Formats: sequence, structure tokens, C-alpha cells
Amino acid sequence: MGAIIQVRVLGGVIGLAIAQAILTRSLDTKVGSFLSKQQIAALLDSTRSISDFPPDQAKSTRQVYNDAFNLQMRIATFIAAANVLISLCAFQRHPVSIMDRAKEQQARFLGAEAQEVELEQGPKRGRTGGDAQLTEESGNGEIGTSVSLDQKRRMWRWKRSS
Repeated sequence: MGAIIQVRVLGGVIGLAIAQAILTRSLDTKVGSFLSKQQIAALLDSTRSISDFPPDQAKSTRQVYNDAFNLQMRIATFIAAANVLISLCAFQRHPVSIMDRAKEQQARFLGAEAQEVELEQGPKRGRTGGDAQLTEESGNGEIGTSVSLDQKRRMWRWKRSS
């Protein structure tokens, strides 16, 4: 859950950076032709300074802001449309249920545990008896035991809960 929130915040920060870059570029390129440097500094400090401009300069400044905001919205719309197309590519007609996915993960985990036990104790030859699987005496005279399926499940649940 925390990772999703972090990605959302990161996306918002990137979106704000893009929007601010568009606005700043528009102001730098278009407003400099009809505003003085003091008016531009006042405008960058606060948009309320537009009310102090002469009517024709105020109208032109508002038009520059309007154009910049329209460009921002077009870019945001394009990004949203691209995200819709990307999400359609992730569509599955018959998605795997959460329970089936959990069973697959458990089976993979139990398979990995069985391989680890086999590597630690050597190859198993023998029969099962009760809860533990007994192995016959190996060439070096040792009798070994392996972990049963129930014990593996308990270990898996313990690892999941911790």
C-alpha cells in the first residue's frame, strides 16, 4: 500500500514539474515582449500584480496564462489517454483469482523448501511413515529424516506471519 501511495506522490510531483515548466517557458518567451523587467518580477512573485498592469498589458498577460494552461491541459489529456491505452493492454479476459495466486505461491514456496531440505540431507530413499518421512540407511550408516508436508506448511505460515 505504501508503494502505491509513493508512486502517486511521485507522479503528482512530476506532473507539477511539467506544468510549471510549461508555464514558466510561456511567460519567459511571450510576456517579455510587452512587460518590463519589474512587471515580470512582480508577476513571477504573484499573479495579483496583473491587476496593477495597464488594461492592454493585463489582457495580454491573461491571454499568455490562458494559452499556457490550455497547453498544460492538452498534455495532461494526452498522458491520461496514453495511460488508458496502457491499462487496456493489461486487461485479462480470465484473470487469476487471489486464492489461486496464493496457492501457486505456496506451492512454489513448498517446492523450494523441499529442494533445500533435499540438498541439506542428501537424496531420499525410503517410505513415509506417520508425520515424518524416514529414509533408509545410506552408504555411510546414517539414518535421516526429512520435513513432512504439514511441517512445511507450518514453516510457510510462520514465515508469512513474521
